[in-house]
Amino acid sequence: MYYDEYGSRELPTVILLHGAFFVDTYARQYSLQDRFHLVVPHIMGFGKAAGETFDTEEATRSL
Repeated sequence: MYYDEYGSRELPTVILLHGAFFVDTYARQYSLQDRFHLVVPHIMGFGKAAGETFDTEEATRSL
C-alpha cells in the first residue's frame, strides 16, 4: 500500500482516509504535522494506487 507521511513518527499518529478521488482532500489538515504524525494512505483507485482495483469477492475469500 502506498501512503504519504507528514510530521515526526514520535508524535501521536492520525490516519487521514481520503475520498472524492483526491489524495490531497486533507490539504488544510497537513498544517497539523507539527503536532501529529499524519498518515495518508492511497486507497485503491486513487493517487499512486489509481491503477489498482478493489475486488470485494477477492478480499472476502480469505475470511
